[in-house]
This record gives sequence, C-alpha cells and structure tokens, in this order.
Amino acid sequence: MAGSGEKPTCGYIVYVVTVAIIIGGLITFLLWAFTLPDSPEFFVSGFEVSNFKLSPNSLTSDFSVSVAVRNPNNKFSVRYDDVHAAVLYSTGVPGDDVLNGNDFVIATKPTFLFSQRPQGVMQREVRLGTVGFRADEGRIRSGTAR
Repeated sequence: MAGSGEKPTCGYIVYVVTVAIIIGGLITFLLWAFTLPDSPEFFVSGFEVSNFKLSPNSLTSDFSVSVAVRNPNNKFSVRYDDVHAAVLYSTGVPGDDVLNGNDFVIATKPTFLFSQRPQGVMQREVRLGTVGFRADEGRIRSGTAR
C-alpha cells in the first residue's frame, strides 16, 4: 500500500488504531496482574480497658488499643490517609458478619496518618477517650453517660 503511493484508507487506519489499543490494553493488564499489590494487614497486639464504671443505667470506660500494621508488598509503599479505630458492641451470635444490624459503636476515633515502606511493620497505639452507654427506656444507647 505505502509502496504504491496510495494513501491509507480509513478502514486501514481504524484497524491499526484498534490493534494498538488492544495491544496496549493487554500490556497494561499484564503489568497490573503481575504487580497487583497486597492489602495491608492489621493486628491487635494489645487492648486495655481502664476507668471502667458500671451503674444500673450507665457504663463508662477508657480504651487503649495497640495495633501492629504490616505492609506485605515487596515493591509498593502504602500511604494511610483515613484510618479509624472503633470499639463495637454486638448482640449478635459469634461468627456473624462484622458490623451487622446488631452492632453499635461504643467508641470511634480517627487515628494515625502515615506512610509505610515495603515489607514494613509499624506499631501504633490508639487511645479512645471516655465513652459511655446509658439505659433509656430499657434500651442501651451509646453516647456520654449521664
């Protein structure tokens, strides 16, 4: 075609562009599949309850949670922008899904923002201030105890 001095046809240009897009997509997919990052791993390494006070209609307490965070990736760093710690109460059966309809939050707190190098392990401690429950019309409500 090029040797005969003719201009490429519209169909030929579409064919070349389509093949280039398919090859580019295939290369992108293969690069993504072979470098797929692993999710970070969180482990509770310590949990402390202090200032525990229970009365007939309220409960207050302080919580301190030590968390080990591991980046299992060999090549990728991880940046944590929005990490929250929470203590939950559940009336469900053990083994139920986490955060089902029977759960409610006792305490929550936005925590540490940090970056982690490949294969890094980092220890963090989170303190959740005084939280409470109060009995209201036979039901427990979360919030500050009165």
